[in-house]
This record gives sequence, C-alpha cells and structure tokens, in this order.
Amino acid sequence: MDVTKPVSDPKALRQTLRAARNQLSPQAQLKYADLAVHVLFKTLDITYQMQVAVYLAQDGELSCAGLIEALRARHCLVYLPIINPKTKTLSFGLYQPESDLIPNIYGILEPNTTRPGCKINADELDLVIVPLVGFDRTGGRLGMGGGFYDRSFAFKLAKPSAKPLMLGWAHSIQQLDQLERQPWDVGLDGVVTEKGFIKSSSHTLLDNSGI
Repeated sequence: MDVTKPVSDPKALRQTLRAARNQLSPQAQLKYADLAVHVLFKTLDITYQMQVAVYLAQDGELSCAGLIEALRARHCLVYLPIINPKTKTLSFGLYQPESDLIPNIYGILEPNTTRPGCKINADELDLVIVPLVGFDRTGGRLGMGGGFYDRSFAFKLAKPSAKPLMLGWAHSIQQLDQLERQPWDVGLDGVVTEKGFIKSSSHTLLDNSGI
C-alpha cells in the first residue's frame, strides 16, 4: 500500500488494511507465517529460558502458531497478554499446551491462571511479538485503537533501550510509508514479515546486538 503522507484517518486505514490481510488465502497465511518464523530466528539470537510474549491471531493477523512451537522447542517461556479492564493495561500469563484459556471482554482467549509465577508484568519480558494493523519503517505502529500496548509499555518512552525488545509481527502488505505518531505511541524496535526483517530507523535497542 502506498501512503505518501502521514495518515490522518486511522479508522478508515484500519478497515482497508484488515480487509487486505483477510483476503489472503489460507495457504498464503500458512506460508507467510512459516517464512516469518525463519526470518526471526535468522535475525535474532533466541536464548534458553527467554521470556517471550506472543498473541493468538485473529481477523487475518499473521499467525504465531508456528512461532510458539519454535519457541517452546528452544525452551523459551511463552506468554499471552491478559487484559485488565479497569486500568486498560496488560499483564502476561504463561501459555502452555495444557493452559486453561478463557475469553476476555473482547472475546480473545487468554490464560486463566492464578498460580504464583505464572503471570508477569510488561517490564519482566525479554521479547514481545506485537500484533498490529499497520506499520512503517520508523517503528510506527497502527493498532486497533485500544491503547493497551502503549499504556503497558509506556516506560519505554523515557528509555527506548529498556527491555523488552518489541517486534511487530505482520504481513508485508501491512507496511505503510508513514504513520502519524502521537506522544504516547510506543514505537517498535523492528518488524518481522514474510519478506524479511525491518529494523526501525528511530530505535537503537537492536544496535547493541549487532543486528
């Protein structure tokens, strides 16, 4: 999609991008997700016991199913976001094959866990695979408009180099030329698509890793 100036109508843009990704065939969806997993592990050193947040794809989002399997094979700890309806922020619950999942207020499944140590805060994660509707090369992200990720990771606004590493996970057709940014928008450190890894031009956290 060719956008040559900052987007001022995010609602219309969300509709366009969501329609585009939903038009991808099931075969293309599977292929692109597999390619994205290959891109991620080729780009980033995923280490033992790394705490990684992912999401359960819906509405044409790039699937994390293969990624979750690959992370578990490397003995990483995989987490899913859990919505706090009162604060509109996220915590993250450990996601295992036997996990009990329940729908949240938006009908999205999340871990139903009360066991000690199975729920962590945003700043305890090492890597976050971030869902999105659109993105640009500067780290700009267009989400669904709820602001959950921006509020939960707002501490990175003052210190972009603080962990966790935040990587968008998307189809390449979701890339835009430029997104309008707000002061509260937490930028991405990079984006993984089926076509490759896009290092955000406005973020330096990856510089320390040699990527």
